[in-house]
Amino acid sequence: MKNHLVSILFIILLGILLVNVFAQNNVPQIINYQGFITDKDGKSSSGDFIIKFSLYDRVAGGDPLWQETHNAVKVEGGMFNIALGSVDSTLNTYIQSGQRYLGIKVGNDPELSPRMRLASVPYSLKAEKSAHADSSMYAVHADKAYALDAPDGAPQNAVFVDDEGNVEVAGRVKDKTGFMMPVGSVIPFAGDTVFTAGWLVCDGSAISRNAYADLFKVIGITYGGGNGVSTFNLTNLQGRIPVGYDGGQAEFDSLGSKSGEKAHTLTAAEMPVHNHKNGYYDRLLRYNNGTRTAGSSDNTVNEPDITSSGIISNAGGGQSHNNLQPYI
Repeated sequence: MKNHLVSILFIILLGILLVNVFAQNNVPQIINYQGFITDKDGKSSSGDFIIKFSLYDRVAGGDPLWQETHNAVKVEGGMFNIALGSVDSTLNTYIQSGQRYLGIKVGNDPELSPRMRLASVPYSLKAEKSAHADSSMYAVHADKAYALDAPDGAPQNAVFVDDEGNVEVAGRVKDKTGFMMPVGSVIPFAGDTVFTAGWLVCDGSAISRNAYADLFKVIGITYGGGNGVSTFNLTNLQGRIPVGYDGGQAEFDSLGSKSGEKAHTLTAAEMPVHNHKNGYYDRLLRYNNGTRTAGSSDNTVNEPDITSSGIISNAGGGQSHNNLQPYI
């Protein structure tokens, strides 16, 4: 009866499961390998099978670099589990550099095609897609890190998690609502220092165009051209609040423009139109004959106090005045 290995499950955080056996250089010597076998009608197989594994340096053709055969592999309900490298421990020698491809042969059937990419970088193992699978998971297990490659292998380390739990993504992160936090986003932060890598304080500093190429691509020299060659300036929000762009208002139609005042002194034109009554107003009078007028008088002879009333001229233009705090 002809059998087909139709799908391979690699486990290490949904990828390869590395058995806890390590060489001195911490590269695992044994890889736990799981598979599922069906017959020609797609029914899961059970019984003892002979499965041969071969390691190549090319996707097709060529001679194997390493081989081992597992006799009497127990298969139950199609599932089996073996440890690569448990028969021939030299596997570790061939997976430490360059791209490697794993060939699988079940019983007397020809080797399955295509071969599976099993590439290795120092201190890591990578598993690529299984034979006949519609989709696949790509994974890396390093000594202190985990990574996922893109389905076609490029880029590698599309998602990388280091030993401190930091996650790096080669592309964009998107949920059902859209892309999350694009480069150039500005957020308020209640701490007194920058809280994590990847963020800078909006203090107008000049920073490297090369080191922060992604940010420079977004904001350019909108907030300052730095030295004009190798640096550019961050947004300076020190003592200012951000105001949204509005192409319909001259005050807000240019990104990076600044205005507003912490304190504003009203001009005469900005004062509301008003007037003042003069109330009791002292007018000093001197009479030639020295005679005092009736009513109260001051202590100076011939300079009586008189009562007078009137309205002085209007002042103020009633115009609107600046009501914007410092902004950018």
